[in-house]
Amino acid sequence: MDNICSSIEDLPYDLAGEIFSHLLCSADLLHVAQASKSLYSIAIRLLYRDIRYETVPQLFYNLPFWQRPHNLGEVPRSVVIGRVLGQSLCQGSYIQRAILHIPGDGSQSSEERFSAAFPQLRKLLLSFSKLQKLTFQQARLSPEIHNFLGELPDTIRSLSFERCSFFSKSVFLSRVPPTNFTMLPITELSLTGVHAGWVSPTISSPTTMSTNVLTLPADLTASPPDESPVVLDMYHILARSTGIKALCLDWNIACAGRFSRYPGLLKPVFRTLDHLEVRLGVRNYKTWNAETNSSENKVFLMNSFAKLLASCNHLTELVLFGYIPGLGDKETTRPILPALTSYTGPVDFLKSSLRRCDKLQKLIFPDTVKDIDAVMSEALPFNAKESVRHLEIAVEKWDIEVLYAISMELPSLEVLKIKYDSGFPEQDMLISFGPEFFSRISRLTIFHLHRPEIEYDELRYLGVYSNLSRFVDPAPKPRKHMKPKHKIPYASRAPRRDGWATTMTNIDTESDSHFMRPSYASVVAGTADSVANITPNASSISTHITSANNGTAIGSAGTSPVPIIGATNNATNSFGSITVANTGLNIIPPPYHFATFSPHNFVPQFLPGHRWRCTCRHRTRAMPKPSPPDLGPCGLPDAHEYMASWEKFAPGLREVRLVDAFVWRRAGVGDEWCRRDLKELPAKDEEEQESEDDGYCRCNPARFMDEEEEELFD
Repeated sequence: MDNICSSIEDLPYDLAGEIFSHLLCSADLLHVAQASKSLYSIAIRLLYRDIRYETVPQLFYNLPFWQRPHNLGEVPRSVVIGRVLGQSLCQGSYIQRAILHIPGDGSQSSEERFSAAFPQLRKLLLSFSKLQKLTFQQARLSPEIHNFLGELPDTIRSLSFERCSFFSKSVFLSRVPPTNFTMLPITELSLTGVHAGWVSPTISSPTTMSTNVLTLPADLTASPPDESPVVLDMYHILARSTGIKALCLDWNIACAGRFSRYPGLLKPVFRTLDHLEVRLGVRNYKTWNAETNSSENKVFLMNSFAKLLASCNHLTELVLFGYIPGLGDKETTRPILPALTSYTGPVDFLKSSLRRCDKLQKLIFPDTVKDIDAVMSEALPFNAKESVRHLEIAVEKWDIEVLYAISMELPSLEVLKIKYDSGFPEQDMLISFGPEFFSRISRLTIFHLHRPEIEYDELRYLGVYSNLSRFVDPAPKPRKHMKPKHKIPYASRAPRRDGWATTMTNIDTESDSHFMRPSYASVVAGTADSVANITPNASSISTHITSANNGTAIGSAGTSPVPIIGATNNATNSFGSITVANTGLNIIPPPYHFATFSPHNFVPQFLPGHRWRCTCRHRTRAMPKPSPPDLGPCGLPDAHEYMASWEKFAPGLREVRLVDAFVWRRAGVGDEWCRRDLKELPAKDEEEQESEDDGYCRCNPARFMDEEEEELFD
């Protein structure tokens, strides 16, 4: 064993780093750094390659790490600023937690304060000399952000602002620092869900009221001659990105209006843009034609979108999430996007605007297509038979006419992926696919025909599909041998009521971690958050509890329904008074806060009319599972026999997917077909354990109840 360890430690740095990069969990990488001194420098550098700061304490507690003499500033490649930290970038101070105070035990409530986060964050990010990607999530950004972006290292390539707020004020361009106009070397930019606010000259904090950022007042007494005030918001960042290759934008009335700017501002340049993703504010055709969407808004959105696309002469990929009817191309024979090769979006836009794009090779329709014949005959490009190589389409119900229409209109297909919501092809129909359809599309290499399971992590707001978006990171895959947790229906949860909080800890059924460590209660007021970490002293609490037999207890910290909380607030429950601290802002509390002291072994309390649910991590009551879908002959283990007959008519076929869980693949012509699972299935022992579940918790809390309480549980 010693020889093996020494050989691993003697590996070259690049080879050892390549091995460590395949570890599934970052905790494993941390264990390597803690276990071996010789491998520490490699493991710690891989561990800090991608950084995510969610809260202010995470940022400030991590600052001493970067002061070590190991030249770690060149390690990070990507940094994500989470919501809680992003919301506090405009605040002067931040209180992290309040300690639970029990009268009589001598403990005092303590507060942990931090200074403004943006100066420290700015200094830290500028020290990362090889930073490539920077992401802000739901951040409140001050005007200093424009100067900060101009100071980023030249290695920066990607910027992302997700649902951020840009607070700015009217400025004169002659008085703006030069770094505000420094061209950014980025190639990818995402500006999604952003909105603009403004800073009042008489108020030190950003205002949250909606304001027209295009016509803001300025200090006219100090205005330079012959110069008008302008506002620097997210549009200014777009104009500074002259070498951008991939862009993601929201498209609504506010965003479209920012393309009609003051003449003194820079104009965006899209001469190098080849990938454009637009998230439209309208979900479907019905919403577009609703009475609330006026005809003026429709014309304005379409005209502005036409101006945007007119400057994208080298665009090759266009992705549209949402609905827009189209721009029309009947007046000219020249295509709107002459270099377009890939399109993802609604059928109506393709039909009205892109039929003259003779280089289109890839078509993806995310939304369900109702009339496949109309799509094949009226919406495809004019030269689709020769140009289209890739087609992905979704239909409501399986019908053999789908393959008939596709095989007749697109004989040059190489990749065909069809999803359907209901039904399945019969066995005789599957056998006939070869002579009926594949004989017409003999170049086919990849064929998918399956009914997908509902995957909530693949769907995002505004109809954005993570598997089709370049700017949405898909949800992490579940750990091996771990089943996804069931979500309790909302009707079975405890109702929120006015008054004191009821002692009911099992409210958040998304995770069991709340029953094993102190919980975090979040207080929200507008756009300001205050996180209170309630960490009581279990030994002192046990003296105030008489109903627990094993020395442990579960309790909840409730808050009084007062309209406004100041710096501190005292609430009372069965254990005594509780002191909760916050930022000192005018904060409206939620109906209750919860603090968990112990995993289980305490008499549960419940609301009348609601069945008790055990709060321990060993509870075994499972939600009723839906019956597995009837997949027909597609899910049989010998389904590869169908491919043996299909390859006679499509000899280049290399991948076939007939069910959602696995796919059949082969390396080349004449090779054997092999099954590759796409989704991890639960182990057999887990399935047997679920089948033997009697619905009761193994800790058996009923032994602490009297007869009347047991009757309520039956």
